[in-house]
Amino acid sequence: MNLQAETTARALALRCGALTVDEIVAWADAVILEEPAVDPRLFDVSLAKTPAAILSALNAFGPPQETSLVARLAFRFFHISLVAGRADFSRIAKALYDMAGEDFVPYPGQGAPMWAFWDTYDLATDGIAGNVEEVEADMLAYLHANME
Repeated sequence: MNLQAETTARALALRCGALTVDEIVAWADAVILEEPAVDPRLFDVSLAKTPAAILSALNAFGPPQETSLVARLAFRFFHISLVAGRADFSRIAKALYDMAGEDFVPYPGQGAPMWAFWDTYDLATDGIAGNVEEVEADMLAYLHANME
């Protein structure tokens, strides 16, 4: 398990509403129980009670080396939460835009849609151009095709 990638992906998902504090704490608890050698920073994640505390604990793992892995992991969280109706497409589209700007793309050359979803979704929801359901379907297909 690549803890830097895992924690960064979870931080991205928390910021846009794709994961909750409770879900991240449950993940940390499971890792603590399963791993023979536990990274002590996971205890801070496990004990955190607020989004700010969780983000601080997750950020303590430092920046990841494998940004493409982070993107694919975050895409899984985004996809699951959108399909379950727990996340907002607009917030996920904005997160994809921000990730592309920080070069968190799933594979080389696969970042172009990430730049476009936010504008495309806003144009569709404002009734200017496009269809909201089609944009949502395109976003879900892109996430699913590129998730870890």
